[in-house]
Amino acid sequence: MAKETIGRLFWGSLVAFAGALVLLGVAGGLALANGSLIRETPFGWVMAGLAGVAILVMLAAAVTQFVAWVGAVISTAQLKDKTWFIVLLVTGLLSFGFIAMIIYLIAGPDDSAPHPVTTAADEAPPRDLRRRSA
Repeated sequence: MAKETIGRLFWGSLVAFAGALVLLGVAGGLALANGSLIRETPFGWVMAGLAGVAILVMLAAAVTQFVAWVGAVISTAQLKDKTWFIVLLVTGLLSFGFIAMIIYLIAGPDDSAPHPVTTAADEAPPRDLRRRSA
């Protein structure tokens, strides 16, 4: 996955999460101010529905954050230098992946020139340039 795509997923889901958090706060605040938490009113049901939508958006944003993290881990695993791969993997497994993702998107390596991993079997043996005469 390209770093640009990872960035779009990460920042987009962050904006969606923030918007859903605001919607949840506004719906809860209006329901509380209107007294809809004590007695059932149509307005209270609308606010409960908006809160439910906000929670669903927050869950979708969290899943998208995870997808962006997995994409970044896979992308950095293909680099020759494994430093970013190890940093993203370890911090993600220790629940600090959010901070590492921000640092990766700001200062991480670009994927404009990928370095494929080569093994000893992939390397061609040296050619003998001398011609043998019979």
